[in-house]
Amino acid sequence: MLWDTAIAEWYYPALAEGETHITINRSTAVDIVSRLNDDPARVASLGAAAKKVQSELLSADAIADHLSTVAELTRARMGYAAVLDDADRVLRLAKELGACDHFVRVRVLVAQRYGKYATPGEGLCAWLQQRARAR
Repeated sequence: MLWDTAIAEWYYPALAEGETHITINRSTAVDIVSRLNDDPARVASLGAAAKKVQSELLSADAIADHLSTVAELTRARMGYAAVLDDADRVLRLAKELGACDHFVRVRVLVAQRYGKYATPGEGLCAWLQQRARAR
């Protein structure tokens, strides 16, 4: 169980058991829910911490950053550079799979009135064609 906790802390460093969330399983559910029912201050504290995690870590920027990090780590670990760094090869693959219109670059914009919002950009193949021409 120590290994699972260490892995969870590495992947999710902002989450803290008992502060931002409580882990419940079949054998602990009744006891934990009963204790939470008796402690409204703890429920409020967990709720406030969850809202903070949502606002700071589940923004469009944070999700895009996380996906980018995962892609880079996967690329480095699996040796995908030979394929992923070659825009021509990825473009051919995307066309063969019909993925050109299914992946769209998204831009996160900030408007004072509405806050952050996402707007679609070019499709995968258009972006790859620009990269292939730039080389």
